[in-house]
Amino acid sequence: MIVTEIKSPSVALALSLGTTAAGYGLFFYGEQIENDALRTTGSLLGFIGPTTGHFYAEQTWNPGLKYRLLGMGGMLVGLVVAFGACPPFGNDCNDAGAVFGVVLAGAGAVTYLGALIYEISSAPAAARKYNQDSRSYRS
Repeated sequence: MIVTEIKSPSVALALSLGTTAAGYGLFFYGEQIENDALRTTGSLLGFIGPTTGHFYAEQTWNPGLKYRLLGMGGMLVGLVVAFGACPPFGNDCNDAGAVFGVVLAGAGAVTYLGALIYEISSAPAAARKYNQDSRSYRS
């Protein structure tokens, strides 16, 4: 007889939402009191938070995480392009390149935010899928 653990959709949501909220709360509190350790811890918790519910449901590599990473890449590349086209301490500025970089960074930020919301909200479904797959495996 194979015994499998049942994953609670409520726990998956609480892990994703709670860890993310705690991370952002720590970050902003660290900002208020100017504490680097709290800011760093909050940033890390805010980044891994949405994935914790999926990790609990044994579906860590999920579409939300993939798109959050893609969004972060877009933001990074966009900022590099923008600052490369218009250096902060330089006099020559390529306005078209700077605008392209800012638009790319903005699109990356929107992608990241949408994927963050998706990843948190899909954690309960990941737990239900785990339970369904477990029942199918036992049969």
